[in-house]
Amino acid sequence: MRTTSARRAGTAARAARARRTWIAYAIAALAWSAAEPAAAQSRRDEAWIELSTPRFVVLTDTDEEKGRRILEDFEARYAAYESAIVPVRSRQFPIRVFLFDELQDFQSFLPEAVTTRLNLRNERVPERSGYLFRGDIGAFIVLRDRGVDDLADDVGHSVGHLLLAQSLLWQPFWLQEAVGEFVRALGRGGGGDPVDAGEAFPLDELVEIVPSEDFDDLGDGGTFRRQSYHLFRVLLEDYPRILADYVAELGFARGYDAALNLDAAAFGSVASRVLEYDDRGLGLAPAVVDIVVRTIDNAALDAAKGDLAAAAGLQNLARNHYQASRTDAARIGMARLSMRDARNENTRSGLRQLAAELPESGLAQYAFGSLPTSGGEDRLRRIDAMERAIELLPYMGRAYAGLGALYVEEGRPEDAIRLAEEAIDLEPEFADRAFEVIMEARLAAGDTDGAIQAAETAATLPHSDPGSLDHYRLLVPELYRRLERIRREEDANRLDALRRELETRVEAQDPRPTAAPGGPVPLGLVHYDTSSDPPPGVSEPRLVSGDLPAYSTDMRRDRIQGRVVLDVDLDRQGRVTSAQVRSADDPALSAAATAALRRWRFDPARLREESVAFSFRLTFTFDLQE
Repeated sequence: MRTTSARRAGTAARAARARRTWIAYAIAALAWSAAEPAAAQSRRDEAWIELSTPRFVVLTDTDEEKGRRILEDFEARYAAYESAIVPVRSRQFPIRVFLFDELQDFQSFLPEAVTTRLNLRNERVPERSGYLFRGDIGAFIVLRDRGVDDLADDVGHSVGHLLLAQSLLWQPFWLQEAVGEFVRALGRGGGGDPVDAGEAFPLDELVEIVPSEDFDDLGDGGTFRRQSYHLFRVLLEDYPRILADYVAELGFARGYDAALNLDAAAFGSVASRVLEYDDRGLGLAPAVVDIVVRTIDNAALDAAKGDLAAAAGLQNLARNHYQASRTDAARIGMARLSMRDARNENTRSGLRQLAAELPESGLAQYAFGSLPTSGGEDRLRRIDAMERAIELLPYMGRAYAGLGALYVEEGRPEDAIRLAEEAIDLEPEFADRAFEVIMEARLAAGDTDGAIQAAETAATLPHSDPGSLDHYRLLVPELYRRLERIRREEDANRLDALRRELETRVEAQDPRPTAAPGGPVPLGLVHYDTSSDPPPGVSEPRLVSGDLPAYSTDMRRDRIQGRVVLDVDLDRQGRVTSAQVRSADDPALSAAATAALRRWRFDPARLREESVAFSFRLTFTFDLQE
């Protein structure tokens, strides 16, 4: 690798240019540069066509016949998946397939993860002729021109993963691998390697295994994948009702506990058949679909390629194509890229302007509505935008969840929960976001248990965005910290109210005398503080009832004041079992303090919902009001 100063200077210059380009874009509020982009100067072959059905769009520079065969093959696999496993709800965005005639064009859109694999292996040509990756506006498949069977073999497994994610909240690892192989193998003859009994996993372990961090889904999957696929085929052929019930349960929030309901005899039979399974192949019924064919101009093509590059994580390539396109679709694509810097005021202004200029674009409204909160009036504008996004994008679950989040801020938690639940039904692959909205709504409504349950579900679900893993890993601990802060504030407010009530009661029962031998008796106030050092995970006890110590007329007439410090022990029921006076400024004060403390009751300290004994230090202060 070259590391000369000239090379470093060139790299720094390119980075500076990239920063200037992005800043200029934000300041211009998503407007285009007047200069012709470089991508437009090196225009590719214009003979691109688009073939579409409601579920797929194929863009290709090969020929119509190849595009039709690819489209019909994918439609047939989609239909076979729905017939064998579970229907997929209508999607807002079709799966877009790019079929490239030239290898170089195909390679230019491969994600960094794929090109890194090639570099590590010192390979110039990818071993696969197709890859699938997911973007913010749907899934994309990139293919190079080869036989339909080869292409299906290379991307069929990934298509199975995608359809499963779009169908179910929970996707056990064995089922992911099994369905991936099922969708890939459709239309192929039987065969394949049997499962070696010496390498096989026990069936009860097979269905519980989770993927390791270094699992390579683009590899052959080994014994685990073959055994999972064979298990799926055995269940599909011999126990379809049990498989259907299991799949249905995975669609519910509590589906992480789903289990194959096999009795002991059936379990043993299935385990044996999995090892001995003879793969007889799978038929693939031809798809009967209406295909719309049209030519696509360079501007629309560049906008579509920008979307492809953005989904592949190739941000600079995406910007180049969007800038070459100069269409409204490309402007919206640039807006989506800008969301990474959504707190920048220039970006916010640009998105606000874009939403105003494109009122019929659901994605423009969604981008503006998704901005972080910056005030009440701004929030109302974003609510209007997100409500409009739902009208224009009725199958985009994330828009429903986004509006739900705004409704939480507006004090409408019940409406927020309703929208989030709809979001989960529409786009289960983004359910983690929707459950986080439910968590906030439950918290706002005072439903602590519901908030915790929603947070735990959000943290446990599969995450569509790998960059969000740390966020969801910390979601539950952070919620517990928030709940503890709320509890402390409520306790402080409750004690302040109790103190004011007691002071009023004392004043009513023992008012300042108008005249008394030896001069006036001063008023007296009693207040207290607690301190403790709870073990990790233990919540502090909460005072439920108890009066402050009596500050008698005799004590006040004798000018007795000061502090009493006690070490207090509570049992698991929150009762005071011991109150040792650590120090006292006057014996009369300690007697009053201990007499009152014996009548105090607490909600006990807790460790993971279990009540525990607890000790703390309590200080009463008796003050004369001269």
